[in-house]
Amino acid sequence: MTATISVVVPAYNHERFVGETIRSLVTQTRQPDELIVVDDASTDHTWDEIQRCVPSIPFPIITRRHTKNAGLASTLNDALSSAQSDFVALVASDDTYPPDKIESQLAFLVAHPEFGAVYGDLAIMNEFGEHVRVDRPLTRELNVSPREGFAEVSLEEVALGRSGASNQTAVFRRAIVAAIGGFDENLILEDFDFVLRLLRTARAAHLFQPGANYRTLASGFNRRFREFDHEYEISLSKHRSFLETRGVSWSTVLGANWLRRANTRLNADDQAGALYCSVRSLIEAPKNPAAWKCAAQSCVPAPIRRGLRRVLRGSGH
Repeated sequence: MTATISVVVPAYNHERFVGETIRSLVTQTRQPDELIVVDDASTDHTWDEIQRCVPSIPFPIITRRHTKNAGLASTLNDALSSAQSDFVALVASDDTYPPDKIESQLAFLVAHPEFGAVYGDLAIMNEFGEHVRVDRPLTRELNVSPREGFAEVSLEEVALGRSGASNQTAVFRRAIVAAIGGFDENLILEDFDFVLRLLRTARAAHLFQPGANYRTLASGFNRRFREFDHEYEISLSKHRSFLETRGVSWSTVLGANWLRRANTRLNADDQAGALYCSVRSLIEAPKNPAAWKCAAQSCVPAPIRRGLRRVLRGSGH
């Protein structure tokens, strides 16, 4: 029996991009068996753009529009409740999929029934859809060289910020998503908690190839540091007892969380914030070399730091 897959697009105020998102699904080497697009009461012309795309969709499509803004987690759960396929995938309405995303990841899960989900790298693009870089959260933090094949995603490493798993780079078994109850609608940062709950229930793999093209926007949530950090702490606290039963001390979690904050601020050229968060990380884990490295980098002016990165990339390091 052929495996089927549904793709979910939660849409909100992305009239400029949602058409491109949908077209990236039409041009897949293995098209989805159904597309579910839910507009969360957009205040621009996102809904009109979605409707313009409908006649050109060569596979079943469900479109729905909220009369009141419900938030991303609620919108995702609403869309997932309509999914009928064996597998599901998610993509934001300003992002796109690489052409072979569905084909490669679906084939992997069919061939590896021991995994409940498979994640991938995140190809970063700018506001205009131009490629910037490939973010390999699993390989970057765990010092695993990019290679053919896959590695298993570790719950502990994700909780400690040493590994990442972006939900829109993934394909999930629908039964697993149903088993963990979908997304927590009390959270704004719904992704992180979902990954932790999934890894408490099932195994997940990471393929060393892009699973989504992520568009960076100045208004993106990842720029709202304080709100992001607060949500991150709430998510971690939900899993504190479970992590401690796995031998992960809470001070280790706190140190790793401060280091994550430091790296986030360093990437945004907030040197003072990065240095402060690095010091807080060192208070919790004074022997962590990554925190010392981040603190040192925080003292280097941003232009020099960027120049060194370019030199290192050019030399193959």
